[in-house]
Amino acid sequence: MRILFVNPPVYDVAALDLWAKPLGLLVLAAAARMCGCDVALLDFLDVHLFNECDARAGLRPPVHKQYGTAQYPKQPAEWPLPVPRRGRTYFRYGISHEHALCLLASMHQPDLVVVTSHFTYTYPGVQDAIRIVRAAFPRVPVWLGGLYAQLCTEHARLHAGADDIITSADVQAFMERIAARTAKIALPAHAFARFAYWPAPALDLYHRPSYIPVRSSRGCVNACAYCATPHICPRFEERDPVQTAEEILRWCAHFSVRDIAWYDDALLVHAGTRLLPLLQHVCAVRPDLRWHTPNGLHLRYMTPQLAERLHAAGFTTLRFGLETINRARLAATGAKYKHLHVARAMNALRSAGFAPHHIGVYILMGLPGQSAEEVRSTILYVREHFGIKAKLAEFSPVPQTALWARAVAESSLPIVDEPLWHNNSLLPLRSRVFTDDVIAELRALAVRA
Repeated sequence: MRILFVNPPVYDVAALDLWAKPLGLLVLAAAARMCGCDVALLDFLDVHLFNECDARAGLRPPVHKQYGTAQYPKQPAEWPLPVPRRGRTYFRYGISHEHALCLLASMHQPDLVVVTSHFTYTYPGVQDAIRIVRAAFPRVPVWLGGLYAQLCTEHARLHAGADDIITSADVQAFMERIAARTAKIALPAHAFARFAYWPAPALDLYHRPSYIPVRSSRGCVNACAYCATPHICPRFEERDPVQTAEEILRWCAHFSVRDIAWYDDALLVHAGTRLLPLLQHVCAVRPDLRWHTPNGLHLRYMTPQLAERLHAAGFTTLRFGLETINRARLAATGAKYKHLHVARAMNALRSAGFAPHHIGVYILMGLPGQSAEEVRSTILYVREHFGIKAKLAEFSPVPQTALWARAVAESSLPIVDEPLWHNNSLLPLRSRVFTDDVIAELRALAVRA
């Protein structure tokens, strides 16, 4: 059985390849291959695919940046909403339609196409990818999974253009679904029933990635009110650290890369039995690797001993989820840390040898009921106490989260009916507090931090 896996282009105000690979899609491809399927990948966001065809189509070329990150190739797109742009430019990120059709024409016709999806508000890219795939393979069924499919299922059924919607992120359920519809594969009972049994992602479907994405755990130990992880992955599961370490070493040798990006939502949980043994195993062979944590780490688990081990291993980009220093809001949104954890973590990192430019803390801006002064106070707290930069992140209302109902009640826009309004860049249009001027002032303050 031939299956084509597709990572669609993105339509958005801004998008960067900050260590962003479709890891779930690649795991599904690996599982399908283990069951005897012939798999292929079309990743519209693979910056290494850009060629003369894209240049002729008017795309701006990708810009390769530090540690394997990059700016995607892009071209202006039509503004999709019935409101003025107010200075915003909407882009389509990814290879051109013409280039994608050429790549599809070079492939064998698949028996099934599986498309993933990113944030809910980027669904126009899903529609785009499905139209292109149908132009190349008009009689092949198309399934859609990913975040948009799971969080806005009915909208996806009505508008995405897929034949079927995958509402689970579970590999076993996905493979059982395929096995139930064809006699072409043999699925051993409970082959992928636990995260520990899931295969390594099929990174070999790329010709030359600039970094290696890794996930050693699935789910999170917290249930933050603004996060959809508890809905998508209700259980916290871990992989064997040696198994993950061997995966890292294999891919680093195969592609000759040094940069590793962690996709865990709770990387530091049980560090003594998972992360630290893994690092010891890897660093004994490859002490030159650079490690990055774009998802954000839990402040409560950072200790002086752990900070020293991370520094010795070559951790280069450390991000933490601070969100806010308002105690009432912390308690209401998940109580993921206490104030004493912040000082302990920052002092431990500095003592271990991390420079301020290695460390960043995410601060949420625009939470329901939040004031601009709360965000301002959090920025100043980070700057004055620890001398590190705040990474401001506009709040995006996410369906299936604990804050969704309140976000709906406070929004002046139809966020239930139209996922485009979930876009974090449109916060000034949804909020009466966080206007364009207020956000600009807060960003300027954060830059000075």
